[in-house]
Amino acid sequence: MASKLERIDDWIGLASQANFDIHELANHCHVSVRQMERFFKRSFQESPELWLKHLRLQSAQSLLSEGSSVKEVAYSLGFRQVSHFCREFKRFTGTTPSAFSSIRKRPNHRLKNVAVG
Repeated sequence: MASKLERIDDWIGLASQANFDIHELANHCHVSVRQMERFFKRSFQESPELWLKHLRLQSAQSLLSEGSSVKEVAYSLGFRQVSHFCREFKRFTGTTPSAFSSIRKRPNHRLKNVAVG
């Protein structure tokens, strides 16, 4: 018998609905945070917090690529402070959100190993 977590097929949409928060995600799934952690380790080979963080920052890359401002992206993805968003984004991509936006706007740009969702 498959667990209710194994039957979920839209993890990305569910994560977005839960504002990329592990507690809200667990509530949406009607399971405990601990159950969610065990499931993610088994199914995704990483913690739900790390998975949510990567998904959130990939969403940021997409929004910045579409022309959204750094401030709009930070607040739309639930960051309470733009500076925190900028710091996390730079750790994830190796560049600041502003630099990422300006690079994406230039023709024939080249970014190393930056995945856009």
